[in-house]
Amino acid sequence: MFTNSDFDNLYKMLDLAMVTEDCGVKCGKFCCVSQDGKVDKTFRYLLPAEVDFLVANNFHHYNDLEDFIFVIRYVSKDPNSCGCEKVRDYRPFCCRMFPFRPIIDENLCQVTAITKVSDSYFTPCWITEVLPQWQQAAIKAWNYVLSDRDNLIFYTQCYFSLKKGESFSGSFLEAMTVDEEFREQIFNIPNLSNTILWENTNKFFQYIL
Repeated sequence: MFTNSDFDNLYKMLDLAMVTEDCGVKCGKFCCVSQDGKVDKTFRYLLPAEVDFLVANNFHHYNDLEDFIFVIRYVSKDPNSCGCEKVRDYRPFCCRMFPFRPIIDENLCQVTAITKVSDSYFTPCWITEVLPQWQQAAIKAWNYVLSDRDNLIFYTQCYFSLKKGESFSGSFLEAMTVDEEFREQIFNIPNLSNTILWENTNKFFQYIL
């Protein structure tokens, strides 16, 4: 599992501009500010152990942390302002990477490129092309993240949970309580080979096209 030092290294990799201008001016800060003053439009998550790193650096003073059992979501304490503005150096990995996802070569167990999530839900984000140096840094960062087995386990669990949501309307905890097969599937994830974890991680990112 990533240590505080790992997160420090990861954040430094992405301390680069994605584009040549302030992207939030054109979209009204779609990815980080509630559009109606009540509900956030994006689900911003933390990697395993990322919460410990951020709390140690006062991130929780400006953002509420919501525990969804297997993933922690963060939302600004003030829905009308970005929760990262006063802790800019500690913007989470999810925030730094938005709206791009990795393209994975399963045979190599490696991220080879990135692409913008294409779902129409993300259309307020106007960015389609990024600066070359940021693109290379993002690929490097994704490989750094996925070189850690616990992060592969995390994304595999995300994938299984999303798939379960296709046939089950309750929460993750409810599914774990009433569905023995699903519960065993989740509990067995740490026993999967790295190859299988990479395959399911890839399925997760393909799922959120």
